Amino acid sequence: MRLQEVVGQVLPPVFVLAGLGFAAFGAHLIRTGRRLRDHGVRVPGTVVRLRWDSNDSGGGTFYPLLRFRTADGAAVETESDVGTNPAPAREGQQVTVVYDPEKPRRARMDTMLGQGAALGAVMVAFGLVAAAVALAVTVVVLSS
Repeated sequence: MRLQEVVGQVLPPVFVLAGLGFAAFGAHLIRTGRRLRDHGVRVPGTVVRLRWDSNDSGGGTFYPLLRFRTADGAAVETESDVGTNPAPAREGQQVTVVYDPEKPRRARMDTMLGQGAALGAVMVAFGLVAAAVALAVTVVVLSS
């Protein structure tokens, strides 16, 4: 079997799985955001720092480090699992934080971008389209 045939048979299924993984992560962001929106506790907080996570194409994402006190007074400092570009707030800015009362370190800014719904939806759509295209290529390669 030639290298081209092996690559043609292996890569498309890998891309199908990668697309589905991307969609699953987007669904996780949406689900966590929905749980926080419906059951989370909203408190005032501060963006302590913005961590820049660069990517290979010269861009990147800002992840806010949030500091707040839970409803029972415990101090919490945690990084949001949702990053954006542009930055969701400025360092030192007062924001509303929504956190999981069972796991207070699971917290996000209480904004449309901060909750992850928009980013999650984009990731689900992109992942499903990528998986569908890769699946179509896989079918064509395997049928030839």
